[in-house]
Amino acid sequence: MKRNMILSLFFFLALATSAFAKADMIVALGGGDERKVKAIELFHAGKAKTLLFTGEPNPQQMYDHWKVHGIIPDHVSTDTPDDFRVINHEMSKRGFKSVIIVDSDYHVPESQMLASQTLPRSYSVRFVSVKTNAPASKRIDVYLGTIRRAILKQH
Repeated sequence: MKRNMILSLFFFLALATSAFAKADMIVALGGGDERKVKAIELFHAGKAKTLLFTGEPNPQQMYDHWKVHGIIPDHVSTDTPDDFRVINHEMSKRGFKSVIIVDSDYHVPESQMLASQTLPRSYSVRFVSVKTNAPASKRIDVYLGTIRRAILKQH
């Protein structure tokens, strides 16, 4: 019994540690400051040497500020599918093979689906979810959108 508990604890710690293993790049998907905060925490913890913020509303104003800190503000993407095209482009351009994507807890399923559709299977893609206080209506809209895109992809 005690041995099983120790093994279970070890397994849990191994999973928790591997979720935050180093990657070539960290991406904070646009849509919330809590995502950026978590991505910056991972970046400062040395989990990657490159950090990308997608969907920045005013990248020109922020570009010099972010660039000094090694952060790439993206000004191309306008929605989550575009975010993943930008991620693929930036990773390909830099020869990267691994990425940690920071997203809101309710949005991760959609992002996982888009990652599987957009990014090469050879990439190592890990997700870190950030707890948000999004209203139920927002969560339902995202879930329904994910289901709708999955259905459309099948046809």
